[in-house]
Amino acid sequence: MGHEGVFAIRRCRACGLFWLSPRPSPQDMALYYQGYYTHALVPSESAWGGRRFLGACRDALRRAILSGYYGYPQPGGTDQERAFGALLGKSRSLRLRATAELKELLPPHQPGGVVLDIGCGRGDFLVKMKSLGFGVIGIEPDPVSAALAESRGIRIIAGSVFEAGLAPASVDHITMNHSLEHVHEPVALLSKCREWLKPGGTLRLYTPNADSLGRRLFSRRWFAFDVPRHLYIFSAAALKSALRQAGFQTIQVYSFARLAPQIYDASMHLRHGTLLQWAEPPRARGRSIFSALEKILGTLGLGCGEELAGIASP
Repeated sequence: MGHEGVFAIRRCRACGLFWLSPRPSPQDMALYYQGYYTHALVPSESAWGGRRFLGACRDALRRAILSGYYGYPQPGGTDQERAFGALLGKSRSLRLRATAELKELLPPHQPGGVVLDIGCGRGDFLVKMKSLGFGVIGIEPDPVSAALAESRGIRIIAGSVFEAGLAPASVDHITMNHSLEHVHEPVALLSKCREWLKPGGTLRLYTPNADSLGRRLFSRRWFAFDVPRHLYIFSAAALKSALRQAGFQTIQVYSFARLAPQIYDASMHLRHGTLLQWAEPPRARGRSIFSALEKILGTLGLGCGEELAGIASP
């Protein structure tokens, strides 16, 4: 943020896509990631979180849902626990908690399966996938983040997607957690994903939603614009179009309000000039009302959540 005098935000009226103009070169982009939040490890007791109140009980419930609802094997799990987990998994809120709020990114259990995470940062998601028995690979262009991920036992390809050298049909699932908006050639990247997926594989991604309530409320002070790191902000229509252009046949795109409170806080402080970069902003007045309104509008099918989730298959 703070680069409005250098960069302009443009929008396609036909599909709702926003893009940054001019787009920084890949070489210049490195300058804008100095001190980025993925440059520091978050202390944790396990792959799934740090010290928490009633942590042992929560971990037991998480294991039950992962086993009973998602089919992930859990050492020492009983038939009763799996049945209980299958019942608990019918609640979306409990599923989100059980999967560390990454339900859409969590692939189905697959013995010997390989997950590729593009823009893996310091490897948080891949550490979780590895703990669930997947083989994991990360692609990360930022050298500091890549080194941190590698230090956690993750196989890392440091550099560009287009220099990764992966074989066609070599991975079972590909994930991108808020990575697509950072790349210069999103359709070309999505085409690479399709090339690397095995038959029956899936691409699962999160990206900011250009049609969100927060974008409409805060306009250019919407935190998710994140100038100049975010080069493209997709609407649901634009994301579907990009996936089709990349050759995907089965496509689901929808929005949800998982990050509504955080985006509201950061946008309010950005509007008032009190946002400290990479620091978690204090809670802003009105966050609960904003979050509740966004969820209500989402249940009405208005597609105004802060994030888009995309799931696609070749």
